[in-house]
Amino acid sequence: MHPNYKEEAICLCKNKTSAEMMATICEAKINGAPPELIQHMQQILDLSSRGGRSLERKETVLCAWTNYCRTSWIYRLLERLGLR
Repeated sequence: MHPNYKEEAICLCKNKTSAEMMATICEAKINGAPPELIQHMQQILDLSSRGGRSLERKETVLCAWTNYCRTSWIYRLLERLGLR
């Protein structure tokens, strides 16, 4: 019977930040974990970091748009009057 490395990787990475997951992967490499387990853990890390980047981009774009709008004197006037 073959061990299920995918489920084991999910259990090891559950409820961890990216930094904690990277530390777990490094520890697994040092301790001689099977390459399949390390591969699954790296895939989970890659997938989790992609979602975070999407949210960061959205926040950056919204912040830039707000800053751009604030350069307009009309927008600042409406903001001061409480209409924006």
